[in-house]
Amino acid sequence: MYIDGGRILSADGTQFVQNQPEGISALDKLASLALEHKVTPPDFGTVDQAGVRSQFKDLQSVALLMSTPGFIPDLEGSGFPLAVLPPPTGDMGSLVTNGAFGLFAVVDVEDEAKEAAAHKLASYLTGSQVAQDVEGWQLAPGLRRSNTSYATTPNREVIAKLVEFGVYEAPVATSAELGAQYGAALQAIILGESTAQEAMDAIAPAYQAELDALSQ
Repeated sequence: MYIDGGRILSADGTQFVQNQPEGISALDKLASLALEHKVTPPDFGTVDQAGVRSQFKDLQSVALLMSTPGFIPDLEGSGFPLAVLPPPTGDMGSLVTNGAFGLFAVVDVEDEAKEAAAHKLASYLTGSQVAQDVEGWQLAPGLRRSNTSYATTPNREVIAKLVEFGVYEAPVATSAELGAQYGAALQAIILGESTAQEAMDAIAPAYQAELDALSQ
C-alpha cells in the first residue's frame, strides 16, 4: 500500500489520506494482480494468513508469498526450499516495507536500582547477546542497528537489510469496528467489488470522524 508514496494517515496521525492519488495508485496495483494479470489464486482476498501459508508450504499451490519473518523458522525447520526477495518497488523508486515492532517499556519508579535493572533487562532482550544465549529467540530483525544476530543466513540477511526501508503509521487508537470496516474496504477492492477510489472515499468520513474524536 506504500509503494507509490501513499500512506493511510498523515504524518501526525490526524488525517485519513489513503484516498489521495498515491494511495489509490498502490491499491489499484494490488487489485490488478487478480483482476487484470490473473496471477493470484482463485480465492485471493478471502483466505486468512494461516490459509495462505498452507497454500504456500503444504499445498504448494502458491509460488510467491508475502509474509512476516516469523514464518521463516517454520519453513527452514521443514527443509522447505526458499528464496527471500525484496518487495517490488513502485512510483517511489525505492524499496519500502512496513510492519509492527515490539517495544519494551520501563516504568518510572522511585526505586532507582529496580529501574536500572529493568533498563538492563530491556537492553539485553533487544540486543544481540540474547540471540546467542537462546537459540531461536529472534524471529525478526531488530530495530537496533547494533543487533545483527538475526542475519544468520542469506535469506535472513535480505530481511535484515529491509528494516532501514520501513515506514510506520502514527499510532492511533481507532476502534475494532473501524478496523473491520477498513478491512472490508480493502477486500472489496481486491475482489473487484469496488474501485480503490470508491472504497477509500466511502470509508474516509468514518475514519476521519474517529481521528477527529481522538484529537479533541
